[in-house]
Formats: sequence, C-alpha cells, structure tokens
Amino acid sequence: MFNCNNILFTKEIILNDNSTELLLYKNSIGANELYKNNIELDFVIQNKGKQLSYYLVGINPILDSLEIKFNHEIFYNGDKVSSENKRIKSYNSVEYLKFPRDSILNLKVQIKTQQEQLNYRLLLVSQNQFLKIINRDSLLFGFFIGMFSMFLLLLISMYLFSSNVFFLKYVQLNIITIAIYFYFSGIGYQYIWGKLNWVQSVLPTILFVFYTLVHASFVKGFFNVKIEFPKLNILLNAYKFILFAFVVYTIIRLAFFFSDYRYFNWFLNIIYLMFVIYVGLSFYIAFYTYYKTRRRESLWVIIGMIIQAFGWLVFFNTLYLSIPAFNAISRFQFFESYLFISQFNFSMYVLEFILITFFIVINYKKIIMLNDVSYNRLVFLQQRNLKDYLKNIENTRLSINNYLEKNILKEIKSIKSQFEEFIFFKEISKLNTLIIKDFDNVENDLTRIMNDNNIKGLVGITLVDLIEHIFAQTVWNIKHKISYSDDVQNLQCNEIFNNHIYRIFQELMNNAIKHGAANEIDIQLLIENKKLIIVFKDNGISANNSESKGLGILNIENRLKEFNGTMEISKDNNWKVTMYILLKNII
Repeated sequence: MFNCNNILFTKEIILNDNSTELLLYKNSIGANELYKNNIELDFVIQNKGKQLSYYLVGINPILDSLEIKFNHEIFYNGDKVSSENKRIKSYNSVEYLKFPRDSILNLKVQIKTQQEQLNYRLLLVSQNQFLKIINRDSLLFGFFIGMFSMFLLLLISMYLFSSNVFFLKYVQLNIITIAIYFYFSGIGYQYIWGKLNWVQSVLPTILFVFYTLVHASFVKGFFNVKIEFPKLNILLNAYKFILFAFVVYTIIRLAFFFSDYRYFNWFLNIIYLMFVIYVGLSFYIAFYTYYKTRRRESLWVIIGMIIQAFGWLVFFNTLYLSIPAFNAISRFQFFESYLFISQFNFSMYVLEFILITFFIVINYKKIIMLNDVSYNRLVFLQQRNLKDYLKNIENTRLSINNYLEKNILKEIKSIKSQFEEFIFFKEISKLNTLIIKDFDNVENDLTRIMNDNNIKGLVGITLVDLIEHIFAQTVWNIKHKISYSDDVQNLQCNEIFNNHIYRIFQELMNNAIKHGAANEIDIQLLIENKKLIIVFKDNGISANNSESKGLGILNIENRLKEFNGTMEISKDNNWKVTMYILLKNII
C-alpha cells in the first residue's frame, strides 16, 4: 500500500480534453530513483473540459508492477500481473478513469522497484483519443507484420532457389527480431503468452542471446572466420560460451526466485562489455574482408550490419534512456502512437527490408531472367551437362579404340606375323622369345585399353568403395590394403573426379607392377585443412624407376590440375606418391 510520508513526486493537472503527460521518467524524477526505490506519484487533477471518460496509459509494456489508487479504488497493472486480472486488455498498462466536470480528484500511482532503469511515460488521455490511437497502432503494426511476412517469404524462396545456407540464417535472425518486437511492444503478452508470466520474465534474455548466437554464426560462416581469423574465432567462441552461461544463470535465478541482484548486475555488465567487443570484432572482420576481396556481397552485409547496430543503439536507448544524444531519436514520431518501440526502429527495419530486397534483385536477376528456373532445375541442368561431358569422353574413347584396332593393333599383328616368318632369327631362340614376348605385351596392353572404355557405377559410390572396385577390376594379381580416417569413410565425390581417380589408380598400379615389380600396394586416405590426401605406396624396387617424369606421371598431374590438385613423389626404399586435392573442388 501507499506510504503517505514517502511521496517522491507531486503534480497538479488541469484537464482540457487533450492528452496530458503526467510523467516522463528521468526528466521528472531523476536517473536513478526508479531503480533504487518504489516511486510514489501523487497527482491532483481538475477537469475543466467537456470529456468525462479518460484512460490512464503507462507506455512501457514491460514495467513489472503498478499500483493505482483512484477515488477510493485500488487497481494493479504491469507485466507481473496476469493478463486475466487486468480490467482493460491492452499491450500497455491501461486503466479507465472517470472525472466529473469541474471536479478535483486525487490520483496516486506507485511504481514498484525495477531491476533496470527503464524509460517510462504516463499519460492521461480522453476516451475518444485513446480509441483512435490504439486502433491506428494495431492497424500499422499489422501492416508492418504483413511487410515482414512478405520479406520472410522472399528469404525462404531465395533459400529454396539457391540452397544458400546464409539465407536460412538470415531468416532465423529476422524471426528472432520480430519476436523481440512482439515482446517489447506488449503485443506478445497481450495475445500469445498472457497466461505465462514466467515467459515474460525469461524471454528477453533468451531472445537476445539467440539473436547474437545466430548472428555470430552468420558472421563466422560468411567471412570464413575459422580459417581466415583463427585468433578472433577463439574470442567469438568464448563470447558464445558466456552468453550460454548467462541464459543458464537467468533460468536458475527465475526458478529459485533470487531477489539479490548484485551478482546479476555484475554479470549484466560483463554481457554489455562483451556485446561491445563483439560488435567491434564483427565490423573489423567485415571491413577487413571487403578490403582484401572487394566482394560486393561483403559490402551489402556491412551495410546491413551498420543499420542493425545503429537500430539496436536506438532500441536500447528507448528502453533505458541511457544515451542522451539519442533521446530525441528514441522519442521521434511521425504520428502519435502508444507503441513503446521507437518509430525510428520500425523505419530502420523497413529500410533493411528494402536494401536486402534490392541486393537480392541485383545479384540474382540475371540468373532468374536467363534460366527462369528453380534450384531443382539447376541441379537437373548440372546433371545433364555432366552426362554430356561423360558421353563426349565415351565417344572420344570409342573413336580412339576404333583407330587403335584398325591401324595400330592391326599393324602390330602384321609386324609380329612377319617377324615369326623371318628365318634368320629362328636360330636365335632366346632373342626370338624376348621379342615375341614384347609383341604379346603390347598387344595385350592395347586390348586392355580398348576393353576398358566404359566405366560404370561411379555415381553415389564412396571413395573407399571406388578404390576397392578398381582393385577388383584389375587383371593383375596384387595384394592391397586401404586405411582411412573416420571423415573419409562415407566421403562421396562427384562423377568427374571419380572418373579421373579411376584412371589415376590404373596408371599408378601399372607403374608399380611393370616398372617396380611390386606385389603389394598400401593406400592411405585422410582429410586435413579441407584437403583430401591420398597416399599410394608400393613395395616395388625404386631403383628401377626413372628420375624423369614419364607419360604416366604427366598424365596423372594433368588430371589433378583439373581440380587444382598437386602431387609429390618420393623414392626412398619404395615408390610413394602423395596427392593433395581441395575438398570443395571434388564434392
């Protein structure tokens, strides 16, 4: 109840049918009083107008508790009071009062102790004006939600079209932002979770933490922070850990009804400091990346971050009035409104809608106009191009085989036949045998090459299974062992790479068996620094291998270059080839 000896603010009011501002916190009372004590307000009100019905409107939907005494009646309001117990359903604290003409009445309002130094306005407005403004606010907020919904559908459509995960993260950011707007406008408490007071207590902490976590994930992924800024990545991870700890602390405090806020304020100051550090890090990463790459996408993200940062500064100042230079912006209005969120924030959010829409149009209009396709159609076109590529390879091989069979192989068989009929060499049996054997080897190699012109089953197969398939198809009797790390076990590469790796392994095995006389091959597969590493090692005689690069090795290098891959050859005791290929080029 009220303590008549502890009134901190007294004011005389004369009503003349217009709205009257009874209180503007921090201008009337002082910066710290609401935070430290219950504030008792005593108003002596004289009605000299024609209006008899008025509404007492407290514009701050998240004020904990109000106690109002008028004409021997006591009313309770605030977000600690269940919406079911409120006499008037509104997104603000509202009470209906009657002032007879020429009467002088006393109005007492007690604002309960708050955790934070919240901005608060208390208005006394006529019934007609109240209904007009609150209906307009509902219409305009509904219009804003409609714009937001259209923008959200645009982002979802672009995600489905491009399969770009950053559109999905931006959707998450906007959903969290609109939930914050629902909370601080009071509409969420009025229409969504009015029966759950604990939601009203814990929701802002959870929303702001999740917003920052999603934003940090967006920044880390978009600017490749883990690779390009490893030290800053550690700081961002530490920040995310502190945010998570803050959520846990808040939930525990709520569950056990802690009333001592000393540690809470200490923790809150750490969060504020970390937020400032995070904003600084994000802008440094963004500007440095744009300076290095000059990517237009980075510039658009920077513009969006600037709008968001300035918007949040205005938002928090509207909540706390802690930055005097921003007070005029926080209270700026195109039209009179009872929504607590600044109209400047709504304007900045709409500006962000427009800029991001322009960004999407500028960056995607060409591909949309030229293809008029969805993401699935793009996948179809890619698959068709891949099939055409493989078909061309197949046609080329068939033409080569035809030439080999009709010309080279026919010529070799003819020379071999003539040699066998050459009487002079028939008396030299050892030399005769070696030459005939060489003819047979060449003929067999050509036959194997011609018969190996159709590689099937290279789609949807893991790299490990592909290598096993290669050894199963070889004509040579050779032992092999394949070892691989866990991240390679289920690795599937694209069909083009599978085709090349098939030929590379054939070349390596041919080299190991024919030139090194190997009978065992050891394969190692691992992933390091986003690179696939393939180690091919045999037990052949390295001395038999020439130091110069033969056609086989040059062929392997050319195939690897197609994927920006490299290879190293070592010839200590055995023949060892190590290949390095960027994962992004073969997935």
